[in-house]
Amino acid sequence: MVSELADPERLALLRSLDLLRPHEDASFDRVTSIAALATGRPTALITFISPQGQWIASKVGWGRLFHPLSESFCIHALGSDQLLQVCDASRDPRFHDNPLVTGDSAVRFYAGQPLVFDGHLLGAVCVLDNEPGELTPEQAALLKHLADLVADLLRVRLERSQAEQERARGATLMEALARSEVTLRESEERYRLLWQTTTDAVLIIDDTGLIRFANPALETVFGQRPADVIGQPLAVVQPERLRDAHLRGFSSYLRTGRRKLDWRATETVGLRADGTELPIEVAFSELAVGGRRHFAAFIRDLSERNRAQLALRHSEAQFRSLTALSSDWYWEVDADFRYTFISDGASRSGMLDPGQMLGKHPWEVRTGADSQSWERQKAGLLRHEAFRDFEMMQTGPDGATQVLRISGEPVFDDKGGFAGYRGVGRNVTQERRAEEARRELEDHLRETQKLEAIGVLAGGIAHDFNNIVAGILGNTQLALGDLDPGHPAVQSLQQIRKAGLRAREMVQQILTFARRRPKRPAHCELGELVDETMGLLRATVPTSVKIEAVLPGRPLRVFADATQVEQALINLCANAWQAMSGRPGHIEIAAEEVMLDGDAADRIGRLPAGRYVHVRVRDDGPGMDDATIKRVFEPFFTTKPEGEGTGLGLSVVHGIVSGHGGAVTVDSSVGKGTTFHIWLPADDATHVTEPVPLEARSPDGAGRHVMYVDDDEVMILMVARLLERTGYRVTAFEQAVDAIRAFKSAPWEVDVVVTDLNMPGLSGLDVLREINAVRPGLPVIIGSGNLPAELLMDAEGVGVRATFHKQNTLEELPALLAEVLGI
Repeated sequence: MVSELADPERLALLRSLDLLRPHEDASFDRVTSIAALATGRPTALITFISPQGQWIASKVGWGRLFHPLSESFCIHALGSDQLLQVCDASRDPRFHDNPLVTGDSAVRFYAGQPLVFDGHLLGAVCVLDNEPGELTPEQAALLKHLADLVADLLRVRLERSQAEQERARGATLMEALARSEVTLRESEERYRLLWQTTTDAVLIIDDTGLIRFANPALETVFGQRPADVIGQPLAVVQPERLRDAHLRGFSSYLRTGRRKLDWRATETVGLRADGTELPIEVAFSELAVGGRRHFAAFIRDLSERNRAQLALRHSEAQFRSLTALSSDWYWEVDADFRYTFISDGASRSGMLDPGQMLGKHPWEVRTGADSQSWERQKAGLLRHEAFRDFEMMQTGPDGATQVLRISGEPVFDDKGGFAGYRGVGRNVTQERRAEEARRELEDHLRETQKLEAIGVLAGGIAHDFNNIVAGILGNTQLALGDLDPGHPAVQSLQQIRKAGLRAREMVQQILTFARRRPKRPAHCELGELVDETMGLLRATVPTSVKIEAVLPGRPLRVFADATQVEQALINLCANAWQAMSGRPGHIEIAAEEVMLDGDAADRIGRLPAGRYVHVRVRDDGPGMDDATIKRVFEPFFTTKPEGEGTGLGLSVVHGIVSGHGGAVTVDSSVGKGTTFHIWLPADDATHVTEPVPLEARSPDGAGRHVMYVDDDEVMILMVARLLERTGYRVTAFEQAVDAIRAFKSAPWEVDVVVTDLNMPGLSGLDVLREINAVRPGLPVIIGSGNLPAELLMDAEGVGVRATFHKQNTLEELPALLAEVLGI
């Protein structure tokens, strides 16, 4: 740029126009007055640039006449013939260190239109302000017209200089003046175009207050044609209440030269031709025309601006109202990412006091250890990227951790520079807690469904296994009866019987888990059951493990199968001391009555709300990890070495508690012990039912005829031999249809029918119905490896005299036959 400034032709042109010095020019002064008034800026300049600095040929609102190039704004406008506009010089890198920006002048706004003359960029027509801003398109066009007007004035100056030189050389003065007159007419035409095209109304008023000129925009603003107001007083565009004050002020100014109003821009009210008033902004400039004082009034209609401001205020009021009512909040940060504004919704949502956050970075007030997420977030902010639903954590006023969801977008200034971020935030702590509770409930439901599915499978396996176990035990017992006590095989048979009994007990545990082992519920006092359990455990638990009970001083009543509840407590305590692996420890059984509301009951195990007896079995053993906790109630799952556990103990507990309409949960962590929680529905009964022991019988069949039906060949052979040894006459059938056919052929020869429940084709209940149709009242006994309560009710309804467990055939069937037959 410096080399271009030093162009010999350009410098010669500046010298010939006498522009490389400070001087005053009335024509230039009119231009700067119009520029300041029309753009509403306090300062307007006409400048010319040389390699030595910037010369000011005309000025409004400025004191100096020369500036070094280091202070010049206009030098930057000479890069092209287009308008240069700096909306905020303090944020523009080109002017950060400019003394006019940093010093007392404090320039913030600049708009400069380059002066082009004979193809050279000589300087600029510019306006400046101490406030940031921007020209309207109309104001920018006006500045272009004024720059062209200055070029015309320079042309006149050059022509006059050349004419004088030609006259000095003897040239014809008339030719030079003629050229000057052409240039003057062109300049006048530019002035005319300026007044014709501006959207502001322009009035020229003489010193008597009469209108001498009006541009076409007058009709747009006031609804009056220019020709109709020429020669009229200014009052034709003023409301009546303002006319006297204007006349007094105008007369006073003419006498004294002092004015009360700011001639740069004053807001007032105008009068339309239809009698309506409109808000206007008026700027005045004094002119000398024909030796008389004249005044130019630039009048702008503010109706649209005021409507826009009203709409803006309404929008701002709506925004304030929304931010005041919403629990979400609005926020802003500056270019340094420090909070500059946070709406009141932040405090209402449980967030920190906004006043404590202003001036801080977002990452200075967050809590939590997810540093990687914050580093990614900060990297995106530095790239000025918009973001959605970023979640951060911070400590709220109550000390609890709050989860905040933030969205934001970058903000840029008029020059495209980064100015900060703005966005919205929401406290989603409750949503997160609700989601966590829902996930826990879903996990609990999945675990429950899994255990129920495993229970169905285990129950089916146990049913088939019962037949096998019953056959093993029955035939082993028969074999022992056939041999002398000293026979070498007796010891082996006894071991087989012992293994069979163990297998039968395991089947019972599986059925208990599957809730297929029938309960014998009664009104029980839980404290007594705990005492009995403690007595049984003290003989088993190692002395290094201390076991104690913590019970309230009043009864805790439940309606339950006392034997099963004792088994559940024993299993839990056994699990505890076995987990200690011989180390000293402590086991505590505690119980209390509690009232569960709907939410608590549903969270614990989808239980109905009501009164419950809460039993806790707590130990200070090694505890369990999360993976073990998730599988702890699964059958056959064990953490013990192979051969040292069946994995049925805790699954049986789950089956017992669930079968009583309760729930069981576990709390544990590695190294911090384990606590099992049992909730059983509380019983309102005030008495406790004592179990009635069954008297043992030694039956004798006395030749009675027993029809036995079972699809298992092993059971047929075993039961037939068993009953024949106890004095019965037995006819056995493997197919139900064969049994029914034989019965119908001789119905009165049978004394009692014993049948399996689950058989292919016809079930035991179907056999009973066929028999009742022929001989009502004949005793029928049904056996099964699985006798749930609903089946017992159905059997009783169709006339079954008795039922027995097939795995207990040796112990139960002979006694039942004797009871039914009355022998």
